[in-house]
Amino acid sequence: MSQSKKQIFDLIVIGAGFAGLSAAHHFAVKGKQKVLILEKGDGKDNASFASTAEMNHDPDIDWQKVIRKFGVEQASLIWKLNEQEIKRLSLFAHSPNITHFETKRASAFLYGHTKKDLKDIRKKFELYKKIGAPVELFTSVSDTFFKHALCIKNDGKTNNQAILNGLKKVIRKQGGKVLYRTEVVSVTKKDKNLYEINTSSKVYYSKKILVATGDQGIVGLDVLPIRKIKTFVTRYALNKKETQQIKENVFWDTAHPFHYIRAFGDRELWVGGEDVILKSGISFDESKKVAVLRDYVENKIQIAKGEQYLGHWSGTFFESERSVPYIYQDQNTGIMYSVGFGGSGLLMSLASGYLQYMWQKGKMKEYKKIFDKDWR
Repeated sequence: MSQSKKQIFDLIVIGAGFAGLSAAHHFAVKGKQKVLILEKGDGKDNASFASTAEMNHDPDIDWQKVIRKFGVEQASLIWKLNEQEIKRLSLFAHSPNITHFETKRASAFLYGHTKKDLKDIRKKFELYKKIGAPVELFTSVSDTFFKHALCIKNDGKTNNQAILNGLKKVIRKQGGKVLYRTEVVSVTKKDKNLYEINTSSKVYYSKKILVATGDQGIVGLDVLPIRKIKTFVTRYALNKKETQQIKENVFWDTAHPFHYIRAFGDRELWVGGEDVILKSGISFDESKKVAVLRDYVENKIQIAKGEQYLGHWSGTFFESERSVPYIYQDQNTGIMYSVGFGGSGLLMSLASGYLQYMWQKGKMKEYKKIFDKDWR
C-alpha cells in the first residue's frame, strides 16, 4: 500500500487509562491533531477504571531517593506538578461538553500506632517539609482510630470514571477515536516520520507513538523495570457514627504501607491492601489474601467492626521499581512513554499527558531528567 493511500494518524496512543487519555486529550484538543487510542481491554479492566479516585500527591514516591539524586528543588517540582494537575482537573471537571463532576479537597493521613510508626512518620514529615508540602504532625491522638499521624493537607478525591468518560467525550468530539479490545502486537519505525502499529486484526500508521501501558509484551517497545501488582479492596456498609469522620479524608497505615481507608460516596467504606507482586510461575491463594485483609480491617483497626461486609474486588496496576514513573521520549526511536504510576498515580498519570504535550512544544524541560528512563 502506498503512503498516499494509508490512513495516517498524527498520534497513536497505546493504553486508554488516565495517562493515555490525558495525552490524547492534550494532543487532540489543544494540538488539533488526529489521534487514535488503542486499548487491549474493554476499558473496565484497568487500574484507572477501578481507581479509588484519590487526588493525592503520590505518597508512594521515595522522596529521599529523589532528593539524593536531584536535590530538594527538583523533588519539590514533582509536588508542584501534582498540585498544578489538581487545578487543571478542577477546571476540566466543569468544562463544557462533559458531565460535570466533583474534585474535592481533603486531608490525607499517614498514620500509625507504635513508637516505630511514629519514628517513620517523623522522617516522612521532615521530607515533606523539605519539598514544601503543607503538612502537620499529630502525636498521641486519643479521639480517633490512630495514635500518630502525618497530615498532608490539600489532597482530596474525585470521580475516576467521570474523568475517563469526560476525556473520551472531548477526544471524540475533536475527531479522535478510542478502540477497545484491540491488542497491539508490535510497533515498527518505518522512517523518520512514520510508525507501523500491528494489532491482532489490523495495521495502523502514525507520525508519533505514545505508550501508556505497563504491558511489557509488545515487540519493538522498551522493556522497563515495571512491576505488575495485584491489589485487593474490601467493601463495607457505612452506617456507624464512628465512621463518619473518614468521609472526607483518605488514610494510609504506615506499618502496612499498601493499606488505605476511604469512604466511597455516602454509603460504603473501602479498605484496600494486601498487594502482591505478580511474577511468572508464582501463584497465590486470593481467598487467603482477602481473609488477611478482612482480619486487619475488622480486628486490628476495628474501623468497620459491626458494619455489613459487602464483598471485595481486585485489580492490577503497574508500578516503577524506582517509585518514580517513566515519562520520557526514547532518543533512538522517538516513541513517547508514560508508564509505571503505581496504585496512587491518578494525578501523576494525568499530568504525564500534559508534560508530553508541553515537551513537544519545547516547554517544561525542567521535568525531563526527573522522569527520564536512565537515572537509577
